[in-house]
Amino acid sequence: MDRYFDALSETGIKDDGEGLDYFIMPEDEFDAQELIKGIPEFQVLVLGATYFTKRIPKERCIDIISLYPHTTIMLGGQDVHQLAGEISALLPAKVVNFCGKIGLGVSAGIIKHAEKYLQEIPV
Repeated sequence: MDRYFDALSETGIKDDGEGLDYFIMPEDEFDAQELIKGIPEFQVLVLGATYFTKRIPKERCIDIISLYPHTTIMLGGQDVHQLAGEISALLPAKVVNFCGKIGLGVSAGIIKHAEKYLQEIPV
């Protein structure tokens, strides 16, 4: 992120330190609500990450899902579709797999309603 602000430094644009905003389109919010209808409590587990080394390992994902008492919704792109399928096969009653099936906007809408949100391993 800093490199983008460095590139804009001559324009006077500065980081306000408040993070990024993402505005969910109404149609994506509607689609997200339709997908999670009937799932009262859930956590979101994002399987993908920018760098492979920052991804949560499969065994740790299984532990996270097993320890959580409610449904886990898995999100990510096509790059983690196979991994999500393997985890879904092991824990079919505990997961909903949307990896590679929905876009960023709908994913954001689902995350908005999650009790917990887990993603990549911090550096």
